[in-house]
Amino acid sequence: MYFEQDTFIILILGFRYLTLKKPAFIYLIFITFGTILVSGWMDLGSASAIWIKITNPLAGQKVGIGELQIKGASSDNATSNCQVYVDWNNQKPYQRAIPTGTGGTDDFSTWAFIYNSSYHLIKEGTNDLTSKMTCAGSPLNPLTMNKWYSINVTGVGSGQSNTVQLPLPTGPSEENKNKNPLLQASNQSDLANSPIIINMDLGHNPIAPGTKQTLLVEAVDPSTGTKIKDAQIQVSVSDQSGNIIKQFDTSDGDLSRSFKVGESLSGNLTVTANVQSGGGSATKSISFNIQ
Repeated sequence: MYFEQDTFIILILGFRYLTLKKPAFIYLIFITFGTILVSGWMDLGSASAIWIKITNPLAGQKVGIGELQIKGASSDNATSNCQVYVDWNNQKPYQRAIPTGTGGTDDFSTWAFIYNSSYHLIKEGTNDLTSKMTCAGSPLNPLTMNKWYSINVTGVGSGQSNTVQLPLPTGPSEENKNKNPLLQASNQSDLANSPIIINMDLGHNPIAPGTKQTLLVEAVDPSTGTKIKDAQIQVSVSDQSGNIIKQFDTSDGDLSRSFKVGESLSGNLTVTANVQSGGGSATKSISFNIQ
Protein backbone atom coordinates (compact mmCIF):
# COMPACT_ATOMS: atom_id res chain seq x y z
CA MET A 1 0.00 0.00 0.00
CA TYR A 2 2.02 2.99 -1.30
CA PHE A 3 1.22 6.56 -2.43
CA GLU A 4 2.98 9.03 -4.69
CA GLN A 5 4.16 12.33 -3.13
CA ASP A 6 1.59 14.40 -5.04
CA THR A 7 -1.25 12.22 -3.74
CA PHE A 8 -0.04 12.68 -0.18
CA ILE A 9 0.06 16.48 -0.60
CA ILE A 10 -3.50 16.53 -1.96
CA LEU A 11 -4.69 14.49 1.02
CA ILE A 12 -3.08 16.92 3.47
CA LEU A 13 -4.53 20.01 1.74
CA GLY A 14 -7.93 18.37 1.58
CA PHE A 15 -7.76 17.60 5.28
CA ARG A 16 -6.92 21.25 6.15
CA TYR A 17 -9.75 22.60 3.98
CA LEU A 18 -12.43 20.16 5.12
CA THR A 19 -11.66 20.48 8.83
CA LEU A 20 -12.50 24.19 8.56
CA LYS A 21 -16.02 23.26 7.38
CA LYS A 22 -16.96 20.23 9.49
CA PRO A 23 -14.04 19.63 11.81
CA ALA A 24 -15.31 16.82 14.06
CA PHE A 25 -16.80 14.64 11.34
CA ILE A 26 -13.89 15.05 8.90
CA TYR A 27 -11.34 14.54 11.67
CA LEU A 28 -12.97 11.19 12.51
CA ILE A 29 -12.84 10.11 8.86
CA PHE A 30 -9.16 10.97 8.53
CA ILE A 31 -8.25 9.25 11.81
CA THR A 32 -10.04 6.09 10.66
CA PHE A 33 -8.37 6.23 7.25
CA GLY A 34 -4.99 6.79 8.87
CA THR A 35 -5.46 3.77 11.13
CA ILE A 36 -6.19 1.61 8.10
CA LEU A 37 -3.07 2.91 6.35
CA VAL A 38 -0.85 2.24 9.36
CA SER A 39 -2.34 -1.23 9.76
CA GLY A 40 -1.67 -1.97 6.09
CA TRP A 41 1.93 -0.77 6.35
CA MET A 42 2.49 -2.84 9.49
CA ASP A 43 1.08 -5.95 7.85
CA LEU A 44 3.29 -5.41 4.80
CA GLY A 45 6.27 -5.22 7.12
CA SER A 46 5.19 -8.40 8.91
CA ALA A 47 4.68 -10.25 5.62
CA SER A 48 8.16 -9.33 4.44
CA ALA A 49 9.65 -10.42 7.77
CA ILE A 50 8.39 -14.02 7.69
CA TRP A 51 10.40 -16.63 5.79
CA ILE A 52 10.66 -20.36 5.17
CA LYS A 53 13.17 -22.60 3.44
CA ILE A 54 14.01 -26.24 2.78
CA THR A 55 17.43 -27.02 4.27
CA ASN A 56 17.79 -30.66 3.24
CA PRO A 57 18.03 -31.83 0.49
CA LEU A 58 19.61 -29.03 -1.51
CA ALA A 59 18.17 -27.61 -4.72
CA GLY A 60 19.24 -29.69 -7.72
CA GLN A 61 20.41 -32.59 -5.58
CA LYS A 62 20.04 -36.20 -6.69
CA VAL A 63 17.94 -38.31 -4.35
CA GLY A 64 16.81 -41.91 -4.35
CA ILE A 65 13.37 -42.65 -5.76
CA GLY A 66 10.79 -43.82 -3.24
CA GLU A 67 10.50 -42.40 0.27
CA LEU A 68 12.38 -39.24 1.21
CA GLN A 69 12.51 -37.06 4.28
CA ILE A 70 13.00 -33.34 3.91
CA LYS A 71 13.89 -30.86 6.64
CA GLY A 72 13.45 -27.13 6.80
CA ALA A 73 13.54 -23.94 8.87
CA SER A 74 11.35 -20.85 9.17
CA SER A 75 10.87 -17.60 11.07
CA ASP A 76 8.18 -19.22 13.24
CA ASN A 77 8.54 -19.81 16.97
CA ALA A 78 6.46 -21.30 19.77
CA THR A 79 4.33 -18.15 20.18
CA SER A 80 3.76 -17.29 16.50
CA ASN A 81 0.47 -18.36 14.99
CA CYS A 82 1.94 -20.11 11.93
CA GLN A 83 1.74 -23.50 10.26
CA VAL A 84 4.01 -25.18 7.68
CA TYR A 85 2.78 -27.34 4.80
CA VAL A 86 4.42 -29.04 1.82
CA ASP A 87 3.37 -30.44 -1.53
CA TRP A 88 4.85 -32.44 -4.42
CA ASN A 89 4.62 -31.13 -8.00
CA ASN A 90 1.75 -28.83 -6.92
CA GLN A 91 -0.38 -31.85 -6.01
CA LYS A 92 -3.04 -30.77 -3.51
CA PRO A 93 -4.09 -30.85 -0.77
CA TYR A 94 -1.03 -29.52 1.04
CA GLN A 95 0.39 -31.86 3.66
CA ARG A 96 1.12 -30.58 7.16
CA ALA A 97 4.78 -30.71 8.16
CA ILE A 98 5.83 -31.80 11.65
CA PRO A 99 7.28 -29.12 13.95
CA THR A 100 10.69 -30.05 15.39
CA GLY A 101 11.65 -26.76 17.08
CA THR A 102 12.67 -26.79 20.72
CA GLY A 103 9.52 -24.82 21.62
CA GLY A 104 7.26 -27.86 21.24
CA THR A 105 4.36 -28.81 19.02
CA ASP A 106 3.69 -25.23 17.82
CA ASP A 107 7.32 -24.40 16.99
CA PHE A 108 8.01 -24.64 13.25
CA SER A 109 11.38 -22.87 13.52
CA THR A 110 12.61 -26.24 12.30
CA TRP A 111 10.35 -28.80 10.69
CA ALA A 112 10.33 -32.12 8.84
CA PHE A 113 8.18 -34.09 6.42
CA ILE A 114 8.47 -37.48 4.74
CA TYR A 115 7.24 -38.17 1.22
CA ASN A 116 5.83 -41.69 1.24
CA SER A 117 3.03 -43.70 -0.31
CA SER A 118 0.47 -42.07 1.98
CA TYR A 119 0.88 -38.90 -0.11
CA HIS A 120 3.40 -39.29 -2.94
CA LEU A 121 6.74 -41.03 -3.43
CA ILE A 122 9.72 -39.41 -5.10
CA LYS A 123 9.69 -40.42 -8.76
CA GLU A 124 12.48 -40.72 -11.29
CA GLY A 125 13.34 -37.40 -12.90
CA THR A 126 12.39 -33.92 -11.70
CA ASN A 127 10.43 -33.53 -8.47
CA ASP A 128 9.17 -30.10 -7.40
CA LEU A 129 9.08 -29.85 -3.59
CA THR A 130 7.31 -26.80 -2.20
CA SER A 131 7.04 -25.63 1.40
CA LYS A 132 4.44 -23.09 2.50
CA MET A 133 4.18 -21.15 5.76
CA THR A 134 0.80 -19.69 6.66
CA CYS A 135 0.53 -17.11 9.48
CA ALA A 136 -2.62 -15.50 10.89
CA GLY A 137 -2.91 -11.75 10.46
CA SER A 138 -3.32 -9.03 13.06
CA PRO A 139 -6.64 -8.11 14.76
CA LEU A 140 -6.81 -4.88 12.72
CA ASN A 141 -6.19 -6.70 9.47
CA PRO A 142 -6.99 -10.42 9.73
CA LEU A 143 -5.61 -11.25 6.29
CA THR A 144 -3.54 -14.43 6.29
CA MET A 145 0.14 -14.07 5.34
CA ASN A 146 1.82 -16.77 3.25
CA LYS A 147 5.39 -17.51 2.20
CA TRP A 148 6.57 -20.22 -0.18
CA TYR A 149 9.92 -21.87 -0.85
CA SER A 150 10.46 -24.45 -3.59
CA ILE A 151 13.29 -26.62 -4.82
CA ASN A 152 13.65 -29.20 -7.58
CA VAL A 153 15.41 -32.49 -6.86
CA THR A 154 16.21 -35.27 -9.31
CA GLY A 155 15.00 -38.77 -8.47
CA VAL A 156 17.46 -41.46 -9.55
CA GLY A 157 17.68 -45.23 -9.27
CA SER A 158 19.45 -47.12 -6.52
CA GLY A 159 23.18 -46.40 -6.21
CA GLN A 160 23.05 -43.08 -8.10
CA SER A 161 21.87 -40.66 -5.41
CA ASN A 162 23.95 -38.65 -2.98
CA THR A 163 21.39 -38.66 -0.18
CA VAL A 164 20.00 -41.47 1.96
CA GLN A 165 16.89 -43.10 0.50
CA LEU A 166 14.05 -44.27 2.70
CA PRO A 167 13.29 -46.99 3.50
CA LEU A 168 16.69 -48.62 3.89
CA PRO A 169 17.43 -51.68 1.70
CA THR A 170 15.67 -54.90 2.72
CA GLY A 171 17.32 -56.74 5.56
CA PRO A 172 19.81 -54.23 6.99
CA SER A 173 21.72 -55.16 10.12
CA GLU A 174 20.57 -53.78 13.46
CA GLU A 175 23.80 -51.78 13.61
CA ASN A 176 22.99 -50.00 10.34
CA LYS A 177 19.42 -49.37 11.46
CA ASN A 178 20.64 -47.72 14.64
CA LYS A 179 23.01 -45.47 12.70
CA ASN A 180 20.26 -44.15 10.45
CA PRO A 181 19.22 -40.71 11.85
CA LEU A 182 16.43 -40.18 9.33
CA LEU A 183 12.76 -40.71 9.86
CA GLN A 184 12.05 -44.44 10.26
CA ALA A 185 8.86 -44.57 8.25
CA SER A 186 6.35 -47.42 8.15
CA ASN A 187 6.82 -50.00 5.39
CA GLN A 188 4.30 -51.21 2.85
CA SER A 189 2.97 -54.03 5.06
CA ASP A 190 2.36 -51.50 7.85
CA LEU A 191 0.38 -49.33 5.46
CA ALA A 192 -1.77 -52.27 4.40
CA ASN A 193 -2.46 -53.77 7.86
CA SER A 194 -2.45 -50.99 10.44
CA PRO A 195 -5.33 -48.58 11.11
CA ILE A 196 -2.73 -46.01 12.22
CA ILE A 197 0.66 -45.26 10.68
CA ILE A 198 3.25 -44.06 13.19
CA ASN A 199 6.06 -41.87 11.87
CA MET A 200 9.03 -41.52 14.24
CA ASP A 201 12.19 -39.42 14.00
CA LEU A 202 15.29 -39.04 16.17
CA GLY A 203 17.54 -36.02 16.09
CA HIS A 204 20.78 -37.97 16.70
CA ASN A 205 21.90 -41.56 16.27
CA PRO A 206 24.42 -42.36 17.62
CA ILE A 207 24.47 -39.82 20.43
CA ALA A 208 26.98 -38.90 23.15
CA PRO A 209 26.11 -39.14 26.88
CA GLY A 210 24.91 -35.82 28.27
CA THR A 211 23.65 -34.65 24.84
CA LYS A 212 20.10 -33.47 24.17
CA GLN A 213 18.09 -35.89 22.03
CA THR A 214 15.07 -34.77 19.97
CA LEU A 215 12.13 -37.11 19.47
CA LEU A 216 9.33 -36.74 16.93
CA VAL A 217 6.20 -38.92 16.66
CA GLU A 218 3.17 -38.43 14.38
CA ALA A 219 0.00 -40.49 14.00
CA VAL A 220 -1.18 -40.67 10.38
CA ASP A 221 -4.41 -41.97 8.86
CA PRO A 222 -3.28 -44.43 6.11
CA SER A 223 -6.41 -43.77 4.03
CA THR A 224 -5.85 -40.00 3.77
CA GLY A 225 -2.16 -39.54 4.60
CA THR A 226 -3.03 -36.77 7.09
CA LYS A 227 -2.40 -36.41 10.80
CA ILE A 228 -5.00 -37.91 13.16
CA LYS A 229 -5.63 -34.78 15.19
CA ASP A 230 -7.27 -36.46 18.19
CA ALA A 231 -4.87 -39.42 18.46
CA GLN A 232 -3.57 -40.22 21.94
CA ILE A 233 0.20 -40.77 21.90
CA GLN A 234 2.17 -42.27 24.79
CA VAL A 235 5.94 -42.58 24.42
CA SER A 236 8.44 -44.29 26.70
CA VAL A 237 12.24 -44.40 26.54
CA SER A 238 13.81 -47.53 28.04
CA ASP A 239 17.36 -48.64 28.71
CA GLN A 240 18.83 -52.03 27.82
CA SER A 241 17.39 -53.59 30.98
CA GLY A 242 13.88 -52.44 30.12
CA ASN A 243 13.77 -49.71 32.75
CA ILE A 244 11.73 -46.69 31.66
CA ILE A 245 13.82 -43.53 32.01
CA LYS A 246 11.54 -41.04 30.21
CA GLN A 247 7.82 -40.82 29.42
CA PHE A 248 5.85 -38.37 27.31
CA ASP A 249 2.25 -38.10 26.12
CA THR A 250 -0.02 -35.90 24.03
CA SER A 251 -3.59 -35.95 22.72
CA ASP A 252 -3.29 -33.94 19.49
CA GLY A 253 -1.79 -36.47 17.07
CA ASP A 254 1.86 -35.43 17.08
CA LEU A 255 4.55 -35.22 19.71
CA SER A 256 7.85 -33.33 19.65
CA ARG A 257 10.07 -33.53 22.73
CA SER A 258 13.69 -32.97 23.69
CA PHE A 259 15.42 -34.65 26.61
CA LYS A 260 18.95 -34.98 27.93
CA VAL A 261 20.60 -38.39 27.70
CA GLY A 262 22.07 -39.23 31.11
CA GLU A 263 25.82 -39.13 31.56
CA SER A 264 25.83 -42.64 33.05
CA LEU A 265 23.87 -44.29 30.23
CA SER A 266 25.42 -46.47 27.52
CA GLY A 267 24.41 -48.93 24.81
CA ASN A 268 21.01 -48.80 23.10
CA LEU A 269 17.94 -46.94 24.29
CA THR A 270 14.54 -47.99 22.92
CA VAL A 271 11.76 -45.52 22.16
CA THR A 272 8.27 -47.05 22.07
CA ALA A 273 5.18 -45.16 20.89
CA ASN A 274 1.66 -46.39 21.67
CA VAL A 275 -1.06 -44.61 19.68
CA GLN A 276 -4.84 -44.84 20.06
CA SER A 277 -7.68 -43.18 18.22
CA GLY A 278 -11.24 -43.90 17.23
CA GLY A 279 -9.95 -45.96 14.32
CA GLY A 280 -7.88 -48.35 16.44
CA SER A 281 -4.43 -48.55 17.98
CA ALA A 282 -0.84 -49.18 16.94
CA THR A 283 2.60 -49.54 18.50
CA LYS A 284 6.05 -48.86 17.09
CA SER A 285 9.58 -48.90 18.51
CA ILE A 286 12.90 -47.51 17.35
CA SER A 287 16.26 -47.39 19.08
CA PHE A 288 19.39 -45.27 19.19
CA ASN A 289 22.92 -45.95 20.37
CA ILE A 290 24.83 -44.05 23.05
CA GLN A 291 28.53 -43.77 22.26
